[in-house]
Amino acid sequence: MSVKIHIEPNKTWAFFKDNPDRMKNEMVAIAENEETEYVIYITDDDCSWPLFVVYKGEQHIYEEDAISVEDCEDVAQRLYTKYLFPITISIDDYEQDIGVWGDDDAPPESLQDMEDTIYEREDALYFATTELLEVLLCCPVGEIEDQYGNYLVGEVLDKICEYLNTEQCVSVYRPAFITNDDGEEVFEEYPYGDYLDEEDDNTCINV
Repeated sequence: MSVKIHIEPNKTWAFFKDNPDRMKNEMVAIAENEETEYVIYITDDDCSWPLFVVYKGEQHIYEEDAISVEDCEDVAQRLYTKYLFPITISIDDYEQDIGVWGDDDAPPESLQDMEDTIYEREDALYFATTELLEVLLCCPVGEIEDQYGNYLVGEVLDKICEYLNTEQCVSVYRPAFITNDDGEEVFEEYPYGDYLDEEDDNTCINV
């Protein structure tokens, strides 16, 4: 098999802590797919936290840090799954739904374009939700995760999107890969669907 896991996700935190000098001076390859040339590295983010870096050949693709044992394992698992293991993707529905893009924008044409679109939108939604929670909870800027845990922002974001769809008939633009009934990963720009109001027979608004 072309995928090689040098450090299991649940051991990445211990590996990082056990090799402080090495982490500060180099990026260590912890998993790779020799066929696709994706390699995932771990290093120090200059603040003594683990930083995961993804490369495809010599091209820098993505990076994300972690701040706890659980967070480290979660980030590693997500990156391993996303970048190292091949998936089957159907984009028929996506190609038919080009109209959701602006006149001056070209829809993503490749898997990498789709992934970039997902990450950019997730970052925007995550930061917006973080700012909302900071105001609601009177929390100092940058301390939401420290005070309430790593998963609060993501869970609140999910609940808001679900609420807007089911209760307010608004479908949030949140591109994602969704597994369909055939087990294929399908790119969906509005994964919460178009909620149908049975009384007025109007579909929800896409935003």
